[in-house]
Amino acid sequence: MADRDICSRALRVIGQVLETRRIDLFDIKCFGNEFYLQCGDPQPPYLNLVELRYTAAEISSLDAKAKMKRQRAFKLVNFEALPELLRAVGRRVDENRARLLRVTNSDSADAADSFKIEYQTRDGRRHAEEFPAGAVGHQALRMYKERARRADVRR
Repeated sequence: MADRDICSRALRVIGQVLETRRIDLFDIKCFGNEFYLQCGDPQPPYLNLVELRYTAAEISSLDAKAKMKRQRAFKLVNFEALPELLRAVGRRVDENRARLLRVTNSDSADAADSFKIEYQTRDGRRHAEEFPAGAVGHQALRMYKERARRADVRR
């Protein structure tokens, strides 16, 4: 993964996993190169807690597999889908050259309507920010347009 996109790519991959499992409520914590997830059970009666763990190496492997699938078929991008939303949230951390501590969508009263991120900057300061899901979707669209412009310049 490119150094400047580490968090956004990792969170996109995690979003793909969550989407595949039909999990929409989550709390992701990052410790070093490992991501720990506590998620709401997607199966009725929704009483269990699903716990997942991914290392940076596992995320790289999942990303490579997903990249192969993306290259084989044309697919419209849904900017409100969880992988794109998490990618946009991760971009905020990457832009600050910070270390991700936590991402959750289960802290607010209207679960899944906002994302809360916590990160630590290089100077050791901890930051917490909350974003409405709609604003994150708009950021995902802007990121897509930026990637398209960069691809056009390389051609």
